[in-house]
Amino acid sequence: SVWLWKAVGKNNVPAVLTLADLYARGDGVPRSCDQARILLTAALKRGASEAGPKLRDLQNSGCAGR
Repeated sequence: SVWLWKAVGKNNVPAVLTLADLYARGDGVPRSCDQARILLTAALKRGASEAGPKLRDLQNSGCAGR
């Protein structure tokens, strides 16, 4: 995840989406719905339209507040 965070720092939207997915699932990082939501919201603000459905899925799965 260190490399992904570096890519996120360089505004790499695919890296943001990948990292958000890892946090939502707790895959290789501690599960954090809040971190996933923050990353997806940032991607959406950067114009990543695919972040919108992922954010809705996250919220619909009951992962929004954990």
